[in-house]
Amino acid sequence: MSVGLFLSSHGTIIQKLVDHDHCIFQIGTRSLVGEIVGIPVLVYRLQNIEDLQKNHLQNHDNILVTRILIDPISGFASQQWQHDIGECLIVREDRKELKEEDLYKLYNICCRHLRSWADGHDFVDIYDAILVVEEEEEESIDGDHIVLDFSCKKFSYND
Repeated sequence: MSVGLFLSSHGTIIQKLVDHDHCIFQIGTRSLVGEIVGIPVLVYRLQNIEDLQKNHLQNHDNILVTRILIDPISGFASQQWQHDIGECLIVREDRKELKEEDLYKLYNICCRHLRSWADGHDFVDIYDAILVVEEEEEESIDGDHIVLDFSCKKFSYND
């Protein structure tokens, strides 16, 4: 069994046990940025996209998933991961435990990478984004309390 994370479109994250033969390991979508930064994750949509699109009254976007699935060159996630994502399962491709902190770090790196373009900078290497996030993490540690840049806004996470 692997330890993965369930993500709702409302931001709820729940740790889940995932069988090693779960289809996510064969057909899950790989995070290219995750591969680069050493957090190799696979994402699997748990809801049928056609069913989600039928109910236009609810927001089924999942910004965390969209961000971690960006292409490190273009900054865009593929069309299928931009809207109507719904609930997802995320695991490490290497079948190690996926910790929330690792997912937040991957998300923060993607946000930092995207933010550099929004700030008017030319292409910023993904490795620059990694360094900035790691420096920010070191600066934000205060005892057992870590501040993480989640949803591109500051949130607190207590161990």
